[in-house]
Amino acid sequence: MADPVELMLNDLTQKYEEESVSEAFLRLYTEDEKFGRIFAKLHEQLNEHFIAINDRARSSRHYWAANSREFIALIDELNETMSTLRRAGVDVTFAKSYETGVRRCKPWLSMTYGSEVPEGFRSVEIIRYEPVFTRPETMIMLKKQSMTAKLQKVGEGSYAKVFSFIDPDYGIKFALKCAKKT
Repeated sequence: MADPVELMLNDLTQKYEEESVSEAFLRLYTEDEKFGRIFAKLHEQLNEHFIAINDRARSSRHYWAANSREFIALIDELNETMSTLRRAGVDVTFAKSYETGVRRCKPWLSMTYGSEVPEGFRSVEIIRYEPVFTRPETMIMLKKQSMTAKLQKVGEGSYAKVFSFIDPDYGIKFALKCAKKT
């Protein structure tokens, strides 16, 4: 019998395989082989909406009907994707500024006649050159230099996953064993 978690994750990744995604966003997620394309596509779409809303907030304060419907659908898709990943035990961090931006926009978006951008709307700061989705299990914070090192998965067993990384201070390769949540 097929594993339901694997079925969920396969369906999710297949959904995005045929989606066109700009190289400008794909390059931000090259370290995440399994979900990078998903995160790149969602990031690209969020940027398109936030840029347009920021522009409309400074001009007519009217966000067009078709764009409003698309953004509502994107928010639903984002919530569904994050929920699916959580149910599958995949830990994903969504940039706080974007999470806040989505939460601030959702109440005034309308399915019909467009949406009125509220008076005094604070622009969402656009993130172009770093990922807005990260998976903590694939990164480690190094204390000496206060920087992160990319973890490369080298193995997996019943109870843990094993990653390796090169310490930038010493140039030495380290292994890191992380227990699975289950």
